[in-house]
Amino acid sequence: MADSLQPIYDALLLDHIRSARHYGLQPDLASVDIRNPMCGDVLQLQLAWSDGDVPAAAVHFECECCGIAMGSASLLTQMLAGAPRRRVAELAGQALQVLRGAPVPAGVGDHLPESHRAEALAGWALLAAIPAQMPARRTCASLGWQAVLAALAGQRECAAEEVRAG
Repeated sequence: MADSLQPIYDALLLDHIRSARHYGLQPDLASVDIRNPMCGDVLQLQLAWSDGDVPAAAVHFECECCGIAMGSASLLTQMLAGAPRRRVAELAGQALQVLRGAPVPAGVGDHLPESHRAEALAGWALLAAIPAQMPARRTCASLGWQAVLAALAGQRECAAEEVRAG
């Protein structure tokens, strides 16, 4: 990562760790539990739809995990807000590819209102920086994204798969 991006990267990640968005589980919403067998991190994710399968109405999480997993899950809650189920699945798959080292795909923030796109794109840049700056932490950063795919598949618990360079 260019030295000029390091302060932004640090500030964004720390902001999401210190003030995690949508942290806390909601009553009456199903959750999926994901565990990272390599380090013991545990994350619970809730994903709810406002009207059938149309937009994602609520994304919440709680965790006993490292800051990378927490910050990434917090970013995830903002990146998925308002996305239809099909788009949620696409975004989760794309995030996992980015964590493997693929470039950020075009149009990842298109479902968001203009006022939220810049923040979402900064989040995608943060995800893209993890393989370069902290390759050993890819799996930590992927916990929420893997939980999204598990939730969409109807799972209630799963073990995280190790994320390696693709």
